Amino acid sequence: MKNIEYKDEIVICGIIIPYEWNENESVKSVSIESEDEQEYRVEHSDKSKELLRFLRMLVYASGTCREDKNGKKYLKVSKYWLTTPPSMS
Repeated sequence: MKNIEYKDEIVICGIIIPYEWNENESVKSVSIESEDEQEYRVEHSDKSKELLRFLRMLVYASGTCREDKNGKKYLKVSKYWLTTPPSMS
């Protein structure tokens, strides 16, 4: 089995969006679209299950990141903080 190499702990800010659905068309997995338009797929864990409830909300998330051979980024979330977007007035 190949070892998965995670990089240093990072903190990102972005919107929680769905990226994978089950056979009932319910969201199965989420990713975080960061402010610089990078997509971080959230690794399956208790934290990822919690994040399913907060689709389309702004979040700060910390964790370790890895990148697959196709350049897709995956975040193993250790902590997250929900926030509200700044007012547009």
